[in-house]
Amino acid sequence: MLAAGRSSRMKQAGHKLLSGFNGVPLLRKSVLSAIGSDRLAVVVVIGEGHNALKDTIGDLDVRVVENPDDASGMASSIRVGVMAAQENKPDGVLIALADMPGIEASQLDQLMAAFRKQQGACVIRATGNRKPGNPVVFPSTWFERLKGLSGDVGARALLKDSAAVIVDVEIGEAALLDVDTPEDLSAAGGMPSARNAQGTVWSSAS
Repeated sequence: MLAAGRSSRMKQAGHKLLSGFNGVPLLRKSVLSAIGSDRLAVVVVIGEGHNALKDTIGDLDVRVVENPDDASGMASSIRVGVMAAQENKPDGVLIALADMPGIEASQLDQLMAAFRKQQGACVIRATGNRKPGNPVVFPSTWFERLKGLSGDVGARALLKDSAAVIVDVEIGEAALLDVDTPEDLSAAGGMPSARNAQGTVWSSAS
């Protein structure tokens, strides 16, 4: 689960992953969905020094890894996450974004069930109303390509390869709903936090 973003578009509305959904921080909500799914392990990638984020999930059965290069973009977090996940020797890895409040354990199970049905031979991609979205499951044969990504690009960049065999799984609007701005947060039913990832309270001078 990728949770190392700097939440810069939230401005002074606090870090998006600390935003509350029915009183639960978004990061914790997303991680609880992952824990509740039929998975081998859960790895959460956060930015270096993002202690406030770590504290929201510190009591949960997950492995938290810090990405010291989070400023370079999403690719570095994918690399850190895949390297950590590889230690369990999985047949594949489901890459999820922590800022998608509509994703539930049952939808993750749908994706993993499709992956198993294809015997790990295909990429499994969530769609919403037939539009490509997230999460995405990648077979172990893709791990080296995932670790080779660079810059502020996600794994979706690899799926432009015409040779990629992709099976789409419709999970509804949740596949397309993420939170990047205060407007996104309000529309999704979340409440902003006053804190950034380090736990500092935002002020007008920050």
